[in-house]
Amino acid sequence: MMEEFKLGLQLTDDIMLNKQTWDKLFEPPLFFMKYKHFIVLLVSAESAEDHLEWCGLVESKFRLLIGNLERNQFITLAHINPESFSQLESQREPNTHCAMWFIGLEFAKTENLNVNLTYDIQSFTETVQNHALNINMLKEGMKLEARHVKRKQLYQYLSPSLLKRERKSSVSAKSQANGTENKKRYSDQGNSDSENPNKKIRLSEELHTTYDDSSNNSASLNCNDDSNSNISLTDEAHNSISTQNPPTHASNTPSTQEAVCT
Repeated sequence: MMEEFKLGLQLTDDIMLNKQTWDKLFEPPLFFMKYKHFIVLLVSAESAEDHLEWCGLVESKFRLLIGNLERNQFITLAHINPESFSQLESQREPNTHCAMWFIGLEFAKTENLNVNLTYDIQSFTETVQNHALNINMLKEGMKLEARHVKRKQLYQYLSPSLLKRERKSSVSAKSQANGTENKKRYSDQGNSDSENPNKKIRLSEELHTTYDDSSNNSASLNCNDDSNSNISLTDEAHNSISTQNPPTHASNTPSTQEAVCT
C-alpha cells in the first residue's frame, strides 16, 4: 500500500506539472509484469453452491498466508491480486468449478538464495482445512491447491489477451519513461553546453583519452541487479488439501509444482 501511495503521489505531481494526464492515474496496475515468481491458489468444488461457500472461507484466510510469507526473512513482499481468475477451458476438469488467485513474490537481494516455502504453504492449507472441519463445511470434492509458477509459465493459467495487454502496457510505460529521461538529460546538457561553449571540446577529448587508456584492459559488466536473478526453483509435488484423492490430470494440464525456492 505504501508503494502505491508513493506512485500515486508521483503521478499526481506529474499531472499538476502537465507531464501526465488524469487518465494515467486510473490505469490498472501491471500485476503480472511486476513479479517474476508467483504462488497460485486453486480453489475448486464440484457444485456452484459448494464452490461459492468454499471460496468465501479460503478468501477469509488469505491474510494468514500473506503473513506467513512476509515473515520469511528472504521475502520482502507477498502481494496478492484481489481479483480471482477462472481456469482456461483447456485446463478445466469436468464437472468442477475452480477459481484462482495469484500472489506475487519479491525476494531479497541475496547471493545463493535458498528459500523453502513448503512449511508456510502447508500451515495455511491445514488451517483452512481444520476450520472447515470444525464448522462442518468441508464436503467431498472441495480442494485447495498451491503451486509455484514463474512469469514465463503464466500462459498456462491466464488468457493470452490479458498477458499481451499487460506486456504491451509495460513496454509502452518503459519507453515513455526512457523518453522523458532522455529528453531531460539532453535538455540539461544543452543548457550546460550553452553556458560553457568549450565543454563539448573538452568532453570529446576526455572520452577519446578514456577509450585509448582502456583499450588494453579487459572489462566486464555484471547485470545482476534483479532480486530474483540468483533464484532457481525445484519442481516437486504441490501442496493441496482435498476430501478425496486428486484425479489424474490430462496430459495438457500444467505441471504441478511445490512452492520451493532453492
